[in-house]
Amino acid sequence: MKKYLLLFVLVFLSSGNAWAEGSLTRNSEFREKYRLEEVVVFSRHNIRAPLAEPGSFISKITPYSWHDFGVKASELTMKGGVLETINGQYFHRWAVSEGLFEDNAEPSDGEIYAYANSKQRTIATARYFMAGFMPTVTVPVQHNGRLNEMDSIFSLSLGEDVSEAQHARIEAEYEAQYSPDAIRKACEELKPSFELLAKVLRMKKSAAYRDGSFKGFNDYNSTIVFPEGDEPRMTASLNDACSVVDALILQYYEEPDLQKAAFGRKLSVEEWHKLARIIETRDVIRFGSPTVQHYVSKRQRRMIADELMKEGRKFSFICGHDVNILNILKSMRVLPYDIPDAIEVGTPIGSKIVFEKWTDAFGNAFVAVSHVYQTIDQLRNNTLLDLSCQPNCIPLQFEGLKANEDGLYPLADLLQRLKE
Repeated sequence: MKKYLLLFVLVFLSSGNAWAEGSLTRNSEFREKYRLEEVVVFSRHNIRAPLAEPGSFISKITPYSWHDFGVKASELTMKGGVLETINGQYFHRWAVSEGLFEDNAEPSDGEIYAYANSKQRTIATARYFMAGFMPTVTVPVQHNGRLNEMDSIFSLSLGEDVSEAQHARIEAEYEAQYSPDAIRKACEELKPSFELLAKVLRMKKSAAYRDGSFKGFNDYNSTIVFPEGDEPRMTASLNDACSVVDALILQYYEEPDLQKAAFGRKLSVEEWHKLARIIETRDVIRFGSPTVQHYVSKRQRRMIADELMKEGRKFSFICGHDVNILNILKSMRVLPYDIPDAIEVGTPIGSKIVFEKWTDAFGNAFVAVSHVYQTIDQLRNNTLLDLSCQPNCIPLQFEGLKANEDGLYPLADLLQRLKE
């Protein structure tokens, strides 16, 4: 993976270093050649409460009390709202600096669009972002369906339109990539992560372990299941551990005291990575079929493509989930890249895939795509962001697509890849 990051550096250094290192900002030479016409942001929601309810499984396998997130299970926390407002303020400053809007602009109808999944955490994230992005204008956040019901655009389940041939192909892809033996091996390789998790929880002192209702994270016989109308799920220890690690990482972001965040242990960043690897492994396995990746991301990719071609549109914000981003990137065949200064090595909380549409003096349209996210310290410390203190920004490259000398892809090529 490191070699691809090195390739990024060489490509962008050789193209005049149009990107300021680690940021969205372009240099004056780049701005003389191109004009920013539109931006589409696909975002993961910001910090939420754990998905598990208080008093559920995660509370029974540790003698410790979890952090009080102050909201219901799965909802955006107050801190998540603050961080997303900061994100919006940063994107406002950046968009103004690139000439997309004037400061304190009052956009005309249709210039700005916000859409979110119907979950509380995604709607709230979009609202907080827009409050920071356009502080003098109320931007409505569109969503479809009743609150906390999954919008079909963001759905991760296989619908009735999946043909028998597609089902057969999906089964063959999972068998080739993640057979039961392969999944067991992947789980066994997580043994150090499971052991660290048990120590952090002080699992053997928990009520569930003492009464025998929970025997630890040592059942490596995880399988993929496809509940009707729901996303692919994992079973056994991989599933159990993910519920706990999810809550633990969110506690790490919310709790100012680092040792208290890990129930009295002082974990290194490398140890937090070791825990996060459990979730990464689960999601890579359950969406390991290319056919599934394309199917569950097609509506989001189509929405991005439609927004990039929407007449009069200048800025779009679409808010979904980490696995939405995971499958969008995989189905678009993004080359591997490192995500430095993050606990979640795939899609950090609140992270964004940013599509920028630029035109040159001849009217040719191009797109730059980047992964933008707040660093560990920025998340933990509520760091204010501006052009002198920016979030991390990783330019993305695509297998089989050729960028020009400035690192931009022809709009037609990107649209075709989005619509595959």
